[in-house]
Amino acid sequence: MKLEPVYLVEPLPEPETRSRRAFLSVGIAFAIGGLVGFYPGLRLGRGEARGASGVDEELEHLRWLAVEAPVAELRAEAGYYLHLLGWKYSDEELLWRGFDRLAADLLASPSTRERVELAKFASAVAGQSTIGGSASRAHLLGALRAIK
Repeated sequence: MKLEPVYLVEPLPEPETRSRRAFLSVGIAFAIGGLVGFYPGLRLGRGEARGASGVDEELEHLRWLAVEAPVAELRAEAGYYLHLLGWKYSDEELLWRGFDRLAADLLASPSTRERVELAKFASAVAGQSTIGGSASRAHLLGALRAIK
C-alpha cells in the first residue's frame, strides 16, 4: 500500500513577476515628466515667471497708465497705481511721470473727500521713495500735503 501525502494547507502560488516592459515604460514616463516640469518649476521658484511673451504685463499696464492713458482713467485706478508704485516699482522713472500727471490733476480738481485721501496716499508714497521725494517733485509733494 502506498501512502499519498495530504496537504492541509495549500501551497503558495508563485508570485507574479512584473514585466520588464511595464518597468521601462513607467521609468521613461517618470523621466519625461521630471524633465518637462523641472525648468518651469525652477523659473517659478526664482520668481522669473512672466506671461507667454516674457513681458511683465502688470508693469506694461502701469507704464501705459503713466504715459498714454487719459488722466481720468489714471485717476480711476489711482489707488492701484500708487500702491504698486510705492511697493513694487518705486525705481521706475517712467511711472513717476504718471505720478506727476496724477498730482497735477489732484491739484487742479475741486475739493472732495476722494481728492483728500488720494493726496494723502500720493504724498506718503512720494515721501517714502528716494525718486519720488527728489527735488524736482518737492513742490508737488508740498502742495499735495497742503490739500485738506
